[in-house]
Amino acid sequence: MRDTLTVLATALIALLTVALVGPYLMDWTSHRKTIEAELSAATGTQIVTSGSIDIKLLPIPTLVIEHLEAGGTSTAPVVTMEDVHLEAAIAPLLRGELRFIEANVQHPRVRIVLNDDGGMEWPQNLGNLPLIQFERMSIRDAAVEISNKAATWQRFIGPIDLDAEAGSLSGPFKGSGTIAGAGSQRIGFRFNTAVMEGDRLRGKFIVDADGEQPKIDLDGALVITRGGQTHIDYEGAAALVGMRKGVAWRANGTVHADSEGVQFEPLNLRLGQDDIGTLLTGSARFGFGAEPHFDVSLGAKQFELDRLLPQSVKDEPAAQKFSNAVRDWV
Repeated sequence: MRDTLTVLATALIALLTVALVGPYLMDWTSHRKTIEAELSAATGTQIVTSGSIDIKLLPIPTLVIEHLEAGGTSTAPVVTMEDVHLEAAIAPLLRGELRFIEANVQHPRVRIVLNDDGGMEWPQNLGNLPLIQFERMSIRDAAVEISNKAATWQRFIGPIDLDAEAGSLSGPFKGSGTIAGAGSQRIGFRFNTAVMEGDRLRGKFIVDADGEQPKIDLDGALVITRGGQTHIDYEGAAALVGMRKGVAWRANGTVHADSEGVQFEPLNLRLGQDDIGTLLTGSARFGFGAEPHFDVSLGAKQFELDRLLPQSVKDEPAAQKFSNAVRDWV
């Protein structure tokens, strides 16, 4: 009996030694094609890596990739990442599931190229996304680059820092972060979504107020329409609250947004406090593209400008008073 236990203990020590030391001795970079094939199968899109690759099995299965790119055609969205660090839970891995305890990514870049109709090429088969989970995800210095196919205009959003979690790559998603504002300003945001149902992902998205940066509260759904091209729209309720030139304001209504612009209709805009404020109703649209433009149509049954103006300018002629107030406020 003692000899049997000794043999088992020796075998266990040998296995643990191989598990601990083996990965350090193996050149994982030479297995790049196999690793890329497995990642591509799991995500449903082509994965290409470069630089060093490191894998450890114990104490936590860990995959570290120096550079990773997803997508790959000249017109499809391309995601590039640096210093990808993934730690996986062992038990789900044995069941064929990927549950990442920790995922850290540096400098991810997303390039989106829009066609003439506002659509984009996007992977139609996204693999086993419900089987991929992230308990903790940390993304630093991310950016999104959006342009049209003719390359006549380009927009850059970022840098973005994000801490999030995902029950699967189909949701639910929850997270918070910051995005660059004017100058060195960092604007905070947070979000919470449900699981994607069909082509709709419902959720709430909140941008925190900071100075004259208004608080933005969105409650609606992303609608992802797939076909020859993928279109991503947003539809739902929106509420904005802020302060401009000493005047409190808030707006609310229904929003529809797509790759061409944002439509706010109906729009209710209240200037000033509730007891002395003025309510305006109408619509507004902000158009994207090579020449961004803003169109607004608002009306009110009664507009008492004197309630919103400081005493020092109330004695000016009405027309001058109105034009100066609008110019200074906008």
